[in-house]
Order: sequence, then structure tokens, then C-alpha cells
Amino acid sequence: MANVLIVDDDADTMELSTEILEAAGHHIRKGSNGEEGLKSLDGAPLPDCVLLDVEMPVLSGPGMVHRMLLHDAGEEDIPILLVSGRQDLPMIAERMGTPY
Repeated sequence: MANVLIVDDDADTMELSTEILEAAGHHIRKGSNGEEGLKSLDGAPLPDCVLLDVEMPVLSGPGMVHRMLLHDAGEEDIPILLVSGRQDLPMIAERMGTPY
């Protein structure tokens, strides 16, 4: 099964996503903002994908992706799935080069 990193500041969304993915047999790591998400990438095997919220305190989803690209240590190749209730999510995803 996959190793998935979920980064979302909404506790309910995080809990539901975790329950669904763990029930399917996936291993989950979590962060409540982009900074925590980046820290979880250090010293651990890279996740197979990142389920990433757009708007979060401390560091946003797009900010986290930008820093992953700058770090250039394999993180730039991790598939990222954006989640958000924003109406302009397709435009944000297009600018970041990621599906939504």
C-alpha cells in the first residue's frame, strides 16, 4: 500500500481522510500546515503522494510545494493532490502544475 502525507489545517477533513485511507491499507503521516508537512519529509522515507490543502496558517499548500521544488531532494517528484473548497482551485492547480 501507499505512504500518504496529509497536510490540512481542518481537523475534521484530516480525520476523515485518515480514516478512509487507513481503511484501504495506506500508511498515513500528517501535518496541520505546510511547515509541519515539510518537517515530516525530513529523515523519513518520502511519501508516495501528498494530499494537500491550499489555505493553511503558517505556510500554505502552494508555499509548501514551492519549497519542495526548491529543496530538490526527490520531493519535486512526489505527486500532489490539492484539496480545497475554493472556487478557483483549478486555476491554482494549473499554476502549480498539479491535479486537483
